[in-house]
Amino acid sequence: MDVKTLISDTKNNEFYPTPKELVNKMVEGVQWKMVHTILEPSAGKGDILDALAEVELEQRSYRRHNCELELYTWNEKLFKLYDIDIDCVEIDGNLQHILKGKGYRVVHDDFLTFQTFKKYDLIIMNPPFSCGDKHLAKALQMQKDGGSVICLLNAETIKNPYSNLRKELVQALEKYNADIEYVANSFSGAERKTDVEVAIVKVTIPEKKQESDIYHQTYSRMKKAAEYAERNTETGTDVMIGDYIKAIISQFNVEVASGIELIRQFWALQPHILTDFKEGTSASILKLTLDGKHNDVSINSYVKRVRLKYWSALFSNKKFTGNFTSNLIREYSSLVNDLQEYDFSEHNIRAIMTDMSRKMNKSIEEAIMEMFDRLSAQHAWYKESANNIHYYNGWASNKAHKVNKKVILPCYNVFNRWSGNLDTYHAMNTLKDIEKIFDFFDGNMTRSVDMCHVLEEAQEKPKNIDCKYFTVTFYKKGTVHITFKNLDLLEKFNIYAAKNRRWLPPDYGKKPYQSMTQEEQSVVDDFQGEEAYHKVMANKSYFLVETQEMLQLGY
Repeated sequence: MDVKTLISDTKNNEFYPTPKELVNKMVEGVQWKMVHTILEPSAGKGDILDALAEVELEQRSYRRHNCELELYTWNEKLFKLYDIDIDCVEIDGNLQHILKGKGYRVVHDDFLTFQTFKKYDLIIMNPPFSCGDKHLAKALQMQKDGGSVICLLNAETIKNPYSNLRKELVQALEKYNADIEYVANSFSGAERKTDVEVAIVKVTIPEKKQESDIYHQTYSRMKKAAEYAERNTETGTDVMIGDYIKAIISQFNVEVASGIELIRQFWALQPHILTDFKEGTSASILKLTLDGKHNDVSINSYVKRVRLKYWSALFSNKKFTGNFTSNLIREYSSLVNDLQEYDFSEHNIRAIMTDMSRKMNKSIEEAIMEMFDRLSAQHAWYKESANNIHYYNGWASNKAHKVNKKVILPCYNVFNRWSGNLDTYHAMNTLKDIEKIFDFFDGNMTRSVDMCHVLEEAQEKPKNIDCKYFTVTFYKKGTVHITFKNLDLLEKFNIYAAKNRRWLPPDYGKKPYQSMTQEEQSVVDDFQGEEAYHKVMANKSYFLVETQEMLQLGY
């Protein structure tokens, strides 16, 4: 029996094959890369799918020609390009026969009774005009958790919502911010003609955020336990832990407990989801993996992996690391793999804090002196850096020096070789350690400046760039000129370095200038002068700072 005979024998008086031109209008704007599954629930003889199968999409690629790359384009059929999975529903037996003959998969007869667990990215349809409201309502219900619907509908269904169902449908379309386009005479030249005005309804429902019952139940249970423990604890913790630490420990505990429950549920489910019913079968349809590895996932392997995740996050979060030096952070970050053997607990975090605090004094001191050398003696041999420092006769030393207001440092590879503009990344690397050191001395008193932002703004003209503690100018010959803005802060830095190197008298800052010996006065005169020393004595808490006073942990 041929197609025309099958169509003529159909009992469906509302069978109106969709013209190709109308299909093209229906699918305008569809992001086909996001479509992997399609349902056509009123498939007829497959006119909509046939039209889509003929859609050609222009693709672009590159090919090598004489050792050079050149752009070229080609066209490829939609379904072949994206390998889209298609299901059809059709109530008429004759039309089902036609669909199957074309190679389409018919999964049900009546869409209104169709039930499935399968998820479709797109439902596209031209349902019977008399019950289009029911079909569209059913499609929207199927896509309520996320997906798209494109429906060709009798315009009267929307324009004249006389029934409760139609009123609810109109409300749903408004809720989902549906795109509705009315088209007249769209079937006047079709295979079966009608003058009915139609509406092209397009709805995209965002993917519903998936919630985990296991997670929320675990969270609720652990929260109640924590509240009970807090109410019944007579003494609080002897170490103050910041909100961030408390929050991340709580998050860790919930994540581990939830994952363990999932693992237990998975293994309990295994006997019910085997690959077949054969006796002795042990292979499961579902697999549980850890980091993509298809091995048996144990509770201990999962716990170790989550520990690793949280220990890594802890040492990359500024709320925890605070003013730790980069060297100290790198030292502890390198131990993260070892830390996965230890619980992510308040006790263990506190132990690491104590250890880091003990090492911090030495670490800060080393970092400050390294920076002092970098800004002074380290580059004294460089001609343009000769004026970086002021030499003075120090206590038991004739090589004492201090950093001047303006310093010049070698600075190479900070300009992009192609554009000639300042390379923000390399410029940041040159300056960030200087800012970090001065942060220690400043005590967060100076308004913060986003260094990355100001450097990006100055990419084309990198002169007199205003940073937090200094202004900088980069030169393409390979130097950077740094001018410090806060001279008191610079003095504080120089005093710390000079005292550390024992270039200042042992009693510096302990007795007035007039009480000093002539030798002591001579060193002070050469270092800063009597007036500047009086200023230091008047504000000793600012200028004379010890290493432990600068230690500000991030908790």
